[in-house]
Amino acid sequence: MRKKAFRMLTGLFALALVSACGASIFANADNDDKQAALKEIPLFETTSSQSTVEYGAFEGAPLAEGVKVSLVEGDVLKYNRPLNISELTSGDSLVDICVVPDMIGEANMSSIQITLTDVYDSNNQMIIDIHDMTRQNSMSYAHAKTTGQPFVGFENGHTYWKNSNYGQWCYMSFLGNSVYAAVKGKPENNRVSLAYDYAEKKLKFLQFGNSSVFADFDDPNFYPTLWDGFTTGEVMLSVKCGLYSKERANFVMVGVMNHDLKSETFRDKEAPVIGIAKEEEIDEARIPNAVVGKAYPIFDTFVTDNFDGYLSSSARVYRNYYMTNRVAVTTNGKSFTPKEADTYYIEYRAEDSFGNVALKVVEVEAVVSTPELAVAFDTAATTGIVGEDIVLPEYTTSGGTGKLVATETVTVGGKEYPIYQDEVSLVKTFRPMEAGTYQFNVTLVDHVRQTKTVSYEIVVTASDAAVFIDPAVLPKYFIVGATYNLPVIPAYDFTSGTQKEVASKVYEVMDGNEKEIAGGVYTPTAAGSVTLVYKAMNGQTPSSVSYEAKVVDVSNGDGGIDLDKYFYLEAMTAEDTAAGTVLSVASGAGRAEFVNPLSIFTNSFEMSVPADAKGFLKFNVYYYNYFDASKYLKFTYENVGNGVLVYVNDEKATSRTLKWQFNGSGSEVKMNWNEKAFYPDSNTNVSIPLANYYNGAKIEFDLLKTKGYMVFEIEGATSASSVCIRSIAGQMMTTNVKDTQIPGVYLVYQQLGAFSINEEFVIKPALAIDVLDPTITSYVTVKGPDGNAIADVNGVTLDKVAVDQEYVIKLETYGVYRVIYYAEDGMKNANKTSGLILEVVDEEAPTLTLDGAVPSKIELGQSFYVPRATATDNVDAAEDILVFVHVIIPAGQIYDFSDGSYDGFKPLKAGKYIVKYTAMDSVGNMAMQIYEVQVVEPATQPVA
Repeated sequence: MRKKAFRMLTGLFALALVSACGASIFANADNDDKQAALKEIPLFETTSSQSTVEYGAFEGAPLAEGVKVSLVEGDVLKYNRPLNISELTSGDSLVDICVVPDMIGEANMSSIQITLTDVYDSNNQMIIDIHDMTRQNSMSYAHAKTTGQPFVGFENGHTYWKNSNYGQWCYMSFLGNSVYAAVKGKPENNRVSLAYDYAEKKLKFLQFGNSSVFADFDDPNFYPTLWDGFTTGEVMLSVKCGLYSKERANFVMVGVMNHDLKSETFRDKEAPVIGIAKEEEIDEARIPNAVVGKAYPIFDTFVTDNFDGYLSSSARVYRNYYMTNRVAVTTNGKSFTPKEADTYYIEYRAEDSFGNVALKVVEVEAVVSTPELAVAFDTAATTGIVGEDIVLPEYTTSGGTGKLVATETVTVGGKEYPIYQDEVSLVKTFRPMEAGTYQFNVTLVDHVRQTKTVSYEIVVTASDAAVFIDPAVLPKYFIVGATYNLPVIPAYDFTSGTQKEVASKVYEVMDGNEKEIAGGVYTPTAAGSVTLVYKAMNGQTPSSVSYEAKVVDVSNGDGGIDLDKYFYLEAMTAEDTAAGTVLSVASGAGRAEFVNPLSIFTNSFEMSVPADAKGFLKFNVYYYNYFDASKYLKFTYENVGNGVLVYVNDEKATSRTLKWQFNGSGSEVKMNWNEKAFYPDSNTNVSIPLANYYNGAKIEFDLLKTKGYMVFEIEGATSASSVCIRSIAGQMMTTNVKDTQIPGVYLVYQQLGAFSINEEFVIKPALAIDVLDPTITSYVTVKGPDGNAIADVNGVTLDKVAVDQEYVIKLETYGVYRVIYYAEDGMKNANKTSGLILEVVDEEAPTLTLDGAVPSKIELGQSFYVPRATATDNVDAAEDILVFVHVIIPAGQIYDFSDGSYDGFKPLKAGKYIVKYTAMDSVGNMAMQIYEVQVVEPATQPVA
């Protein structure tokens, strides 16, 4: 087989290489070279014409054949076909790259970055970085990340290198001189071969050296934020190089997706596949009827091809399609209009770049008319009050042809009001802000654009009383002696036709006694049931809204606390012991709710089963959302005889089994969870992914909405049964333990690291919370590189400001910014932490200036002037910048002119001489200028 190399001026690589996701459908095209040449598809391209890419091998590694790439700095190599990596396992090669420097021992570059980009979401990426930090090593290191994660590389058996240049090692050398026997002296083996397990989201090396996993994108041991993966497994591949020390970076793509790129031109023999577009929601077995005289929209299609990826199709419409008297029907490209009742045929046609043709025919029956469009409303309220939510009626639709699209509006006097829908109940409401007769309008449109609007009337009147609109989110339980800042909620007056705020006051009602809570600062003094009432007065008309809660007393009478009193009990008892708080039931089931809210982000507990109290089937742990109790997580430990079956939200399909048993051995289970996974026992590596609340709603990751109440439940007890809770969220629950746990400050994960000068950074709200004490004092301070508090972009000085607010800062100075959080509970237990460290790094290279010009050509025997060089930098003074000047002769020897002591250089032999200028600032930013001087033999003088 003869080789065909195509080098395009645009940087496109025109070899029609086989795509790995469809290798089985291609055949060698040697027998049809002419047709194959016409159908060649560029598989690779570079982002500028200065880089080159072709089939072949570099002189320094003649056996490493494949796609030969030479990239100038800043250019990117792109693979122009989607790769379907959804079936890759840990033994499958993702990419195989051979690095070939111009000269062994001198690196052209010191990093390769491989990026996989989701075909359906360009912001969803996996980035794999292979690099040599020292530029003089015989090994390389690798780390990786996905969108929203830091770089991490796990060194086999040692360290999780997080946001560090270290990571997993391999024997590939950017210098080309690895010491490993399988590579040394065999440049074709100086390769990086990466494997990716799609199901497990794990990366590892395959070839030479370490083959262990160095990145696991959904393991919390690797990453603080876990990754959900690619949309479908279809990705685009790109490669770029960095840390250049020469003009070009050279490497060979030896393989992609287990396919050896030593192959040559291939041909695709399989036709594309045409499907009706999913978004049309068309059941191809029940195509909507057409209507005589009305335009019938031609369905959108999606066309896929194993080689070309996504294609488009054309459409024609016929009558008598399968007969000899086939008749073409006029279309405008988007629709056709049937003139009489008959069967019409839409023919879709798609052709791939190899000339393979696909046809798909859809039959459409045209009728004279369809049933009339209709809307039937269910019984619902026909009256309402201004300012109060009104529930809209449900309804059913009928008639027309095809899928009916319903558009809903609420209007009064030509003005439209927004409609809201509860995410769980799906009930739709609107809030009227003025009196009048409102129309709930439902407009139906069918497939052929037949339209009808039906309305439902609701008469809304104004009330003299002010209306409370926004609910107050209050604790379910209050603790005697603790201090609470109750939320301020105003009422609103609508009598004038516009919304006017009316101030409200809040009152405590307990044992029939009512007391105003001044300024909303509430310190309950006695245990029992309490009603908190918000009242507003609009003229002489009062209005109010009430909230019920419990007040609990956790004191032991001696100035300390009884931890067993932190549980609100139902059919259960609680007792403090030296081992922990023992929760017990006589039989059946019982519940204990911890009365202080906790954070979902870092929650845990330790438990054991006492030896004489193991007669129960299940132990359940619930976590109820503080703001919406209908949302909760449920963790279950079920006794299955030979172990414990653990599952989440009653979904046994994802259950795990622990060897630990309800056997009364006293051994402890240490449970914890975060927003991504549940870990039923930290003594093992067992984990269960978390996706939803128990009722199916998505977990909200608004940090301020992720606190909630923890409930412990014993179920199926056939005799007296107990569970001993040793600790909750780090707080020991044993006898005579004081509140020694410091408050937690929980932050939204934010990508940190190096920032550019004048870049803006958003400090997200944080959550300060304590296990036992609801009385929390918290604040955040932001200090600049000079150690002083800075102002945000709105001019607010960020010195001891609220942690639950968002702030935007501008990083205007080089150096380190620190975001410091402080939280203190009523027992003076304090937590002070530099939660965020932001470093503004100088990434700008120096600027080189020469005091003359370097000649491009001279004759042997002549000298040439080596210009002196100076450098300037955006940060460093000139005397702090290192400037190097070297002349490299054809034999490879290097002459140093850095001190400027030589003005001239006289070549002793003809050839190519390199004059290289390098400037490096104090943080390693480097600028380089390289000049070539061709030294030629003197021209022969003509004989007279």
